[in-house]
Amino acid sequence: MEREVGYAWRRNLLINSLILAEIDGERLSEDDLLSFCKLLSLVGHVTIVKLIGNSIWNLLENRPALESLRLHPKRVPHVIEEVLRYRCPVHMVVRVAAEDTVLGGQSVNLFAIRTDKGFTGSNLFQMVNVLRFMDL
Repeated sequence: MEREVGYAWRRNLLINSLILAEIDGERLSEDDLLSFCKLLSLVGHVTIVKLIGNSIWNLLENRPALESLRLHPKRVPHVIEEVLRYRCPVHMVVRVAAEDTVLGGQSVNLFAIRTDKGFTGSNLFQMVNVLRFMDL
């Protein structure tokens, strides 16, 4: 039983951390915790639904990418990353580099995501962006 409790604790680290969090000796009320959990569940669901829809949309618009994925299903995690870059399901969150850096051998500049300054053809959904980060 202890092992299961330990596993459950690690699986729910965010919620457990909120339960134990204190500010000036006060913890969140049960109502606040439940409200947060409901919100987290809703936004997680909406985000996943949009990600699935955007993935299908991108692959149907780009048949060579779809065929490549059918031939190489291990690329799915990398295709998801490219979908997140190209057609993000959450538009109120801005993803930018904190500083100029190199990622996967590519230079990433401040505010480079989906602009002319980032990846070559950053305004296109491209399998080349998937393949660049893979050892094929």
